[in-house]
Amino acid sequence: MLHRERLSPSLLRNCGCFDDDINFYTRSFVLPKTRSQIFERRDGESFMKERLPKIRTWEPQNIPYPEYFDPLYKANLNYICYLNESDGDQGELLKIRPMRLTYHLDDETISLHEPHTENSGHLQGRMFYRQRVPRSDKRVINDFLSWRDFEIGKDVELFGRKYRMVSCDGFTKSFLEDRGIKVSSDEGIPIDAWNLKRHFGNRVAENEFEKEALKRTKVNEMNSWESLPSTLTFLVAWLDTTDDFHRSTRVKRTFRMLVSTSDDTITMTELTPGFNNALFLKGVRLPYTTSDGVRKFYRSVHMRPGMWIEVYKRPMFIYDCEGVSTRVYLKQQFGELDYGSCPIELLEKGPPPEQIEILPEELIFSATNKEFPHVKFLVVYDINVHRMDIYEMGKLREWAKGRPFLLDVDVSHLSEKNFHEGASIAIFKWTFILNEADSKTKKYLQSRESMNHE
Repeated sequence: MLHRERLSPSLLRNCGCFDDDINFYTRSFVLPKTRSQIFERRDGESFMKERLPKIRTWEPQNIPYPEYFDPLYKANLNYICYLNESDGDQGELLKIRPMRLTYHLDDETISLHEPHTENSGHLQGRMFYRQRVPRSDKRVINDFLSWRDFEIGKDVELFGRKYRMVSCDGFTKSFLEDRGIKVSSDEGIPIDAWNLKRHFGNRVAENEFEKEALKRTKVNEMNSWESLPSTLTFLVAWLDTTDDFHRSTRVKRTFRMLVSTSDDTITMTELTPGFNNALFLKGVRLPYTTSDGVRKFYRSVHMRPGMWIEVYKRPMFIYDCEGVSTRVYLKQQFGELDYGSCPIELLEKGPPPEQIEILPEELIFSATNKEFPHVKFLVVYDINVHRMDIYEMGKLREWAKGRPFLLDVDVSHLSEKNFHEGASIAIFKWTFILNEADSKTKKYLQSRESMNHE
């Protein structure tokens, strides 16, 4: 009889090919072989076992412990991918389905599995298991996909559906890099509107609450008389084309403009060399006429660098500011602004036909995407929080928000200068072409062009 100690598994430490660093050696323990039983018990009586048909595989049967000799024996390449679908004109515009793709190195087959989620409306779980997937583009030598066809950040077609490869595990990355393949950095998986509302509803509500709280704080504090400094100091420039003798000249004249925040009166002294800080205006309110013919006065809370003002028929450009209190207030009120010199070419160009007084909180564009050629998108960029929403444009009313495509997308790597007509905005796997801006955004873009000194 065999001793109990001999029946316990023993680790092959004396094997020269044993390596503790390789973690997929699953059969490192050995049990002594016992005599196979050819009988089985049925209802208390012995019967001879029926011989099962032998499964034929390509693996050789006469090699003991093949995992010791082939490090890739039973190894898999694991990827994370997602499938984007649409329910047509009546359903959801975009549905994201994350999946796990496994490439089996032993027989070059592929398995695809989708994790179960509650009330998804899809038959989730195993999509297919250990199948060789034919290529969409037929080749003479190999008509099936291999491990070389899977790249991070690329699309792969499996049985007529395109899947986006976004990440892989550490073993897959090492396997590819050892064979001279550069592995791209991981991509994120977009969250469609349904999942965002269902699984991240609390976060969306918190973001909306924070936006409303920020808006109220901005209205109650930033525009109040307590947060405003008593005087705002700006530097303005004017291109004087006629002198006192009505001769044609081109003289760039600069001024220091002091704006009182209590009554919006303006005092200007000239900084042009040779004028010795002469007083140009003192304690007056500057009037201007709007595009619809209404006469108004300039307000101190609306003035900022990059803005054109009219000083008694003289177009002047505000190109900079002075004082710490003025800079802090302008940064809180309008965000980051461009400061610097004012070239004479900018003054020769003159003010835009229309300019806005208050910066918009959102930039709205119509956009197109080549993957959805028959859909017209609406791109909404929030300047304050650097997030973007993408909708389908309403079919009954222009510039109306329709079905959501992507919501609450973090685009902190972009700034408002990246958004203009004709720009290309890359979000995840899609590239949107901004075609046209709405009326309010278009006025802001025209005003922003006058701020570019280069």
